[in-house]
Amino acid sequence: MRFKYGPVNSEPEGRDLTSEKDQKSLADVLKLTNRCIACSEEIQPGAKICTHCDQFQDWRRFFGISAPVLSLLVALVSVLSIAIPAILNVRPPQTSDIHCSLLEWDESTATVKLAVSNKGSRAAVVQRLLLKSKSSERSQSNGRKQIETVHTFRPESPNWDPVLEPQKYRVLTFVGDLGGSRDLAKLDSYRLNYALRLVIFPFESSHPTEVGCDNWSTFREGEAE
Repeated sequence: MRFKYGPVNSEPEGRDLTSEKDQKSLADVLKLTNRCIACSEEIQPGAKICTHCDQFQDWRRFFGISAPVLSLLVALVSVLSIAIPAILNVRPPQTSDIHCSLLEWDESTATVKLAVSNKGSRAAVVQRLLLKSKSSERSQSNGRKQIETVHTFRPESPNWDPVLEPQKYRVLTFVGDLGGSRDLAKLDSYRLNYALRLVIFPFESSHPTEVGCDNWSTFREGEAE
């Protein structure tokens, strides 16, 4: 019996049996390239964004927005950070707006009753009521003129609440400090030459302010009853 001997492997020596698909898989294993998590195209290792589909590869991929949209959002936030303070600065300032009207003038007890309202957006403190002369003026050292105070009226109750809240009104009673006398003259005798002024302290100011009585020239005794 005769036997024929030959090579067991009939393929030519030196031929690479690895397919192209296997080569790509091998490259992925060796970390020579990465693949995009969205389109599966090859990208460089460590790339933060895919050059094929613009998909982020890091934590930003969880937001589901593209690079142009993210850039626009960043620009919008930058603009708003500048615009919002400017808008807040041009809004109307918060100030108190005090008005008072005469309700009662009682010369026998030297009491004056006022309706005081705050139409502004900030509170104010009511201090006292003054009766000032319109014609008698004194020059101060700085050249400005000061109206002379004839009578001062204090709040009727020592425990009263002096704060006038925004968008509120109150009826306040003041008692005149007449230097021992408790009698006031008739209202008509004061109206022409004197002015009734309420002294307040606005929260937005560091100085007291005087507010004139709205109906001082037109009020008639007994009209409030």
